[in-house]
Amino acid sequence: MHVLDLVTDLARAAAQNDPLGATTTTLRSYAGEIDAILKELAFLSGLGSDPEQSFYRSPEVSLLKVKFIPGHPTPPHDHGTWAAILLLAGEERNTVYQREVDTVREVNEVVLRPGDVLPMRQGAIHVVECASSTPTVGLHVYGGDLPIIPRSIWHPETFEEHVHTDAVYAELKAIAAGEDASAGR
Repeated sequence: MHVLDLVTDLARAAAQNDPLGATTTTLRSYAGEIDAILKELAFLSGLGSDPEQSFYRSPEVSLLKVKFIPGHPTPPHDHGTWAAILLLAGEERNTVYQREVDTVREVNEVVLRPGDVLPMRQGAIHVVECASSTPTVGLHVYGGDLPIIPRSIWHPETFEEHVHTDAVYAELKAIAAGEDASAGR
């Protein structure tokens, strides 16, 4: 398994009539190749902003390596498009929310282990957190050029909706982790 294989397979899946279904099927086919994928993506840390962790971006699909460390959950957020995650390492808890009139409410929880795939339709809202003592690493696929897709993010305590920007994400992620968001200002 090489990076070019991942790009070719997942770009082809994203171009299908049912891109989320085709991408989910493709990611599930990788279950026996987790170690090879981790080795191929070792050149990316997985931490940092979306563009820094992308190994492929086009108007149709973005491919990222994403790492979550223990004690640092994300705030509730959407992706502005469909998404699918193949967990490569660790254990990851996804708390799924449903949009209400002026807030969101928790409706489900999904725990991923290596080889598991989580497909998310456009509009899906979730919180991601590492549920193991070691970081989680995932192969994330998004239906479009993720850094430029309009997205929403919610305050983890008040559930007030905000436009997703890097600065708002950093501030709300610090709050979700119980850190002082103003310390870096």
